[in-house]
Amino acid sequence: MAEYAEPVQGLLDELSRVLGHQVQVEAAGAASGVLNHDQGDLTVNADGQVTVTITDTTNIDYTLSHELVHFMMNMKGYLMMEMPLHGDDQEYDAMRISTAKLLELAAQHVMVVAWQRENGLLDDGVDQSVIAGFEQQLDDEDPDHPDDMIAFRTLLLLDGLVYVHQMPKPDNTLRAWRNRYPAATAAAEDLFALISEHEPDTPRRLRGVEVKLLAHFEQFLIDQGYAQLSLPDFVVVPPVLSQRQLRLELTQLYTLNETSLNVDGDDLTGYVAQGNTDEQTAFVLTLPSDAASADALQALYQRPVKDVLDEFELTYSER
Repeated sequence: MAEYAEPVQGLLDELSRVLGHQVQVEAAGAASGVLNHDQGDLTVNADGQVTVTITDTTNIDYTLSHELVHFMMNMKGYLMMEMPLHGDDQEYDAMRISTAKLLELAAQHVMVVAWQRENGLLDDGVDQSVIAGFEQQLDDEDPDHPDDMIAFRTLLLLDGLVYVHQMPKPDNTLRAWRNRYPAATAAAEDLFALISEHEPDTPRRLRGVEVKLLAHFEQFLIDQGYAQLSLPDFVVVPPVLSQRQLRLELTQLYTLNETSLNVDGDDLTGYVAQGNTDEQTAFVLTLPSDAASADALQALYQRPVKDVLDEFELTYSER
């Protein structure tokens, strides 16, 4: 049986108690000396079995705890973004999905990194391996020959800033990044300010940060001359609602808009439910096309939010 650091073993034991069976860990591969988030993957089988696969053994405690904390967060009401809509261009959809996921992970990593540091898993050696992992994926910016990689650099550096700002001595790394990737680091620091201003330490706050990141990154892309991704429309950020909000009529919290994007299933029409205050898609209703009349929508609007969420088996969290 593999031996893990005490906090990591404690996390494994806690999760195994909750699940009712042992979490499987499969670690193999060389130790590259760098750490990044592609070195671990957690999957849940149809029977509920959880398996963590680690493909780089540089620091198994780091990679394993990273995957486990993410999973525990989800079990405790920190909900994952969903992408139930799709257009006719699969490559375009894939770009939207990957962009949203990177923003989501950056917000969640505030708590993942905090847990790792509080439990003694991060030291100067680990910090340098993580920084090397980020820098390994980035080419330096050339101000004389701008390229089209600023969006990718910005997303990666945003995630990096979440880690760096929890290091005991972040200044050297920050100076180096501002020098090597000036435009992307400036954009990433603007986004990071949204995270640091609203600490995502509860499901509700995490959702609020994710909504802001989607909207602000969308505007950043537009300012850079990229095609609009319509992230706040395309991406579902499941709602985190109080009992009072769940009792309200649907119309008091959401506006239903028919989407031009596709939903799974024949003869179905998709309606995105966008928050009246944040304009972010919170869930998608799929209705039979021949039954999606104005009267049917009006009847939905008058029903309690909880009734609609439960009937359509939609993801949400109570606070």
